[in-house]
Amino acid sequence: MKLEKSTLIKIFVVVIIIVCCFFIAKKYITKSEPEPQIISEKTEEVTKSEMLQNIEEIENSDIAFTTIKNDDLSIANDNHAIVLKQVEFQLDDLTLQIGSYFDVNTETNFVDKTLFAWSGPTENNADYTSFHLTDLVSEYPTTYVTIRTRGAYHGYVGNFDLSFSNNQV
Repeated sequence: MKLEKSTLIKIFVVVIIIVCCFFIAKKYITKSEPEPQIISEKTEEVTKSEMLQNIEEIENSDIAFTTIKNDDLSIANDNHAIVLKQVEFQLDDLTLQIGSYFDVNTETNFVDKTLFAWSGPTENNADYTSFHLTDLVSEYPTTYVTIRTRGAYHGYVGNFDLSFSNNQV
């Protein structure tokens, strides 16, 4: 059975159209949004000098962190401690860090204020944008705090949270 030249051309055109449709569809099909995975988290009491040194390192870093600093970095009295809470997330190939220093009343476990909070990638990454930090304690004591940052990375926009409750993760 011999195929005519016009039939072969039609088959060739159909194959080309199918291949083109496949590549166009592949370009516009969006993959499901990635879920951030927690890499590490820590909650620990630190000294004021350790906190000040870390704040200075973050502020002098080449990494574009979003930070909020309280005007008063001192703790209230002897019944208070500075507690560091820090979480690292993995989102695709990006590692994000959210952290905060809290003034915590050791008798009641209330957070009296957020001393310093930061959020951002652990390496320079121009594709990541951090919008803001929220839920900081500055005017009233509380037993539960969530530091939330909203970030965008390669089309994914999401909230990344750090929660602190009575010195517990």
